[in-house]
Amino acid sequence: MKRGESPLLDEYLDHLSGELDRSEHTVRAYSKTISDWLSHLRELEGGEDHLDLTLTTVHNFLGELAEMGLGKASLARSVSGLRHFFSFIERRRGIPLSHLQTIQPPKVGRHLPRVLTEDEVTVMFDACQGPDFISKRDRALIEFLYATGCRISEACGVEWSGLDLEDGSGKVFGKGRKERIVLFGGACERALVDYRPEWRGRVKGADGRVFLNARGGALTTRGALDAVKKRAEAVGCCGVTPHTFRHCFATHLLDRGADLRTVQALLGHASLSTTQIYTKVSIHRMTEVFQQSHPRAHQI
Repeated sequence: MKRGESPLLDEYLDHLSGELDRSEHTVRAYSKTISDWLSHLRELEGGEDHLDLTLTTVHNFLGELAEMGLGKASLARSVSGLRHFFSFIERRRGIPLSHLQTIQPPKVGRHLPRVLTEDEVTVMFDACQGPDFISKRDRALIEFLYATGCRISEACGVEWSGLDLEDGSGKVFGKGRKERIVLFGGACERALVDYRPEWRGRVKGADGRVFLNARGGALTTRGALDAVKKRAEAVGCCGVTPHTFRHCFATHLLDRGADLRTVQALLGHASLSTTQIYTKVSIHRMTEVFQQSHPRAHQI
């Protein structure tokens, strides 16, 4: 189901993007969930306007998603999307749906994120050597991701006017368009300075965005993902995404003695508990080094 096929879906998506200013990624994710939900309702008596719903109706829908192979994390996002949609319907249509707010997402275990070693990160930088526009852009992009710990959406949205290359700081917009300051060092600054002349010769109406695609427009998050994956696979680092460098940023800081509160602030985490996963990664890495390096680690 797409825009134009359901007035209810169109109204909700306009609410997300217009009134709440949610990100393109969030709108796309919620659109898929609610579109599937409304298609499910159409198969029931009364169609999508059949809003006299029970928890059983919702659980049957989630069961169908699970049978189609949706993982726990995806199911949890679907539940979140449904709960938000039900609140929207209750406010706009005056239909009591608060009883549906009791649906709970399945518990999702937290896995330790993949983290590259410092040497592997250096290999990634070396993979972007070259005089051409794409090589210099990719080098600047990866340097920026690793230096700042930015999310890919933040990096793709950064503008030259928001960067202070002399001071080594920049302004980005995180979740909910919340502004925050990021820091970067000399290596990232040199990569940006080296890339900027190529940017000037390529830019076409990108509103000052730093990172461009090959046609001179603003680089999308999808384009950035493809660029990073391509560079990683070229040097045998499969499974690397732009978010990997956010994990590397946090873990390497902790490995070198940074305190957790500082890392939390640099990442822009609202809660310290979100940042604490990186302490587990750091301990895990220290354990591996100990097991590999200590002469008596394996003696019984």
